[in-house]
Amino acid sequence: TNPLFVLHRLMQCVDQDETSDYNQLEYQYIRVNDEMLRDMGCDIEQVLDFNVSHRQEQYLFHWVGMDVGYTNHPSEILVFGEEKAAKKDGKSKLRLLTRIHLERIQHHDQVAAILHTIAFYRPKAFALDKTGLGLPLFQDLQHRAPESLDTIKGYNFSSKILVDFDGSKDVDEWTGDPVKEAAIEKNVLEYAQDSLRALVDAGRIALPWDRELIGEFQGGTYTTKAGYDQYGRRKIFSAGDDHALDASRMAALGFVQWHIEALMKAERQEPILDSFMEF
Repeated sequence: TNPLFVLHRLMQCVDQDETSDYNQLEYQYIRVNDEMLRDMGCDIEQVLDFNVSHRQEQYLFHWVGMDVGYTNHPSEILVFGEEKAAKKDGKSKLRLLTRIHLERIQHHDQVAAILHTIAFYRPKAFALDKTGLGLPLFQDLQHRAPESLDTIKGYNFSSKILVDFDGSKDVDEWTGDPVKEAAIEKNVLEYAQDSLRALVDAGRIALPWDRELIGEFQGGTYTTKAGYDQYGRRKIFSAGDDHALDASRMAALGFVQWHIEALMKAERQEPILDSFMEF
């Protein structure tokens, strides 16, 4: 059993041929720890030697998700390339290209790793959790890379975000406020998980034969109805160790939210309800 995915659909998204070009040549799994950087005496950018084939024209855009950790928990950065839509269904597919695992990496090196990743892949969105450990990282990125403000997406796992509009609501074209009158909101973490599950169920995600990664997808440790925290507040999800899975959730969230967030920023004359596009 699996609390997050239907297993046979998940495994259909996995390239199970360990000798395939995707598993052997294209997919990169980069592990970095603080001791390695100290022993090598180099900057973290030198360790992150990305595959130039990831910049090929077959990828329309790149989408990145990150789960932040510093000490007991690692940081995970996952980079997906969006392949051109297949003729049979007209839907694009997200292929996992690079997984970066950072253990005990200090703050300024993590910032450098993020900026180096953005500089190479030029993603449409680099999504991360900006609460808790992620907040100082998010703030530092905003300060150091103001040119990337539209790319770096910070989300609060416990908050709600606009995900759609209720088309049944009659909003006045000139005086109405679609956001107030017809907005549909959902919890960030729940919506991120739902978005990732939808991509898996539709076969719109491609994963490599990475046993550790597949293990996280197969047996997610996050559970609902986790009770209360030490302050008496109800917790939506319990703590888990699925850092690569969390990074995948963030990448999926950045992917599905990009259109609506771009729409909200755009200055349009026509009603928002008529302009909204589904991913």
